[in-house]
Amino acid sequence: SGLGKTHLIYAIAHQIRSTRPSSKIIYIKGDDFINEFIELVRAGRGSEFRAKYRDADLLLVDDVQFVAGKEQVQNEFFHTFNTLYEAGRQIVLTSDRPPSEMNLLDDRLRTRFEWGLLVDVQPPDFETRLAIVKNKAAQWGTVIDDDIAKYIAENVTSNVRQLEGTMNKILAYRDLIGREMDADAAHRAVEDFMKKNANLAPTAAMIITETSRYFGIDEEVIKGPSRSREVVNARQAAMYLVRRMTNLSTPDIGREFGKRDHTTVIHSLEQIEKKMKSDPVFNQTIKEITININSKR
Repeated sequence: SGLGKTHLIYAIAHQIRSTRPSSKIIYIKGDDFINEFIELVRAGRGSEFRAKYRDADLLLVDDVQFVAGKEQVQNEFFHTFNTLYEAGRQIVLTSDRPPSEMNLLDDRLRTRFEWGLLVDVQPPDFETRLAIVKNKAAQWGTVIDDDIAKYIAENVTSNVRQLEGTMNKILAYRDLIGREMDADAAHRAVEDFMKKNANLAPTAAMIITETSRYFGIDEEVIKGPSRSREVVNARQAAMYLVRRMTNLSTPDIGREFGKRDHTTVIHSLEQIEKKMKSDPVFNQTIKEITININSKR
């Protein structure tokens, strides 16, 4: 949430509309697709529903994960997808997780979702967050101190909306006291944000601690240069859990593990995903660590 997925599909629709004005473009949210399907089927107008979506030149479905677990809706979406695909039409879907992690998704849909180009929209890295903070300040006609900008960018890591919310708090504080933004205002805004989100998600440090405890390997060793099989396994598991349970980008995760490059993180994620699919015992290990982490929140 707040990473710009909806903004991206709006941009796709705008581009298609600009280059092919006659195209029939349909945008809908996953939950609205479900509600519309139920409403029209109950009213005996199922054919109207099918005609609407299966005649699209471009179908954009935002938060498609909502169809998972709803048998009739999934069946309808399956046939709609097939009709559009076979006709050479374009389909763009967004979700809050990859198809492989949609546990209640019909296998027929999962394989079709994986046919296309999968793009992982990650949270902004530190440099991008810093640029957003400075640009937001510039929009107010002011210059933010570098140390304050860095403090905000280092502590508000989840998404752009939260960054903007924190900056808006600082702006409100500035207007209230009639003084330019300072370190005190920044600390106050960030502390409010951190208190509000303290119970929502575990931190990277918490995940590393629990992974370290589970494998019986010291945290500093996990974050260090050791290449022994046991340490690499624990390190990769911790990276995978940080990626899955937090909103940190791969460059940010690399920084948590001894300033490793983001490509190392991506490789680790791929290795863990492969191992979880091929090794049921290891898959259970990841589940157990996840349970341990959640129990500490």
